[in-house]
Amino acid sequence: MEIYATGLNLLDSKIKTGEFKLILPYKMPLILGHDLAGIVKEVGNNVKKYNVGDEVYARPTDFHIGTFAEYITVREEDLAFKPKNLSMEEAASVPLVALTAWQALVEIGQLKKDKRYLFRQVREE
Repeated sequence: MEIYATGLNLLDSKIKTGEFKLILPYKMPLILGHDLAGIVKEVGNNVKKYNVGDEVYARPTDFHIGTFAEYITVREEDLAFKPKNLSMEEAASVPLVALTAWQALVEIGQLKKDKRYLFRQVREE
């Protein structure tokens, strides 16, 4: 896929400085980048959902990052169609941030489907 926009995350700088070495033991040098928006340029034989020319966004799985490049191969299950009301830049800013919010709300906060929740802003003084 051709990358039109990518996101820059704190995670990228932490990987570069080695702060995540125990969790994500990447071997340097490598191309960083965890978010992208772009256009599908080729599809594999087993790809069913996407076609050449589709506008997509993604957060490639760990150990398959590299969205600071011009092109990247991304697994079909890591892609989503880019919402038409978002620019490439806006779409590229979403994936890792959305994943982090999901982890906080669903995995840590244990929010459940079909339930209602009231959130309160907490201000630190």
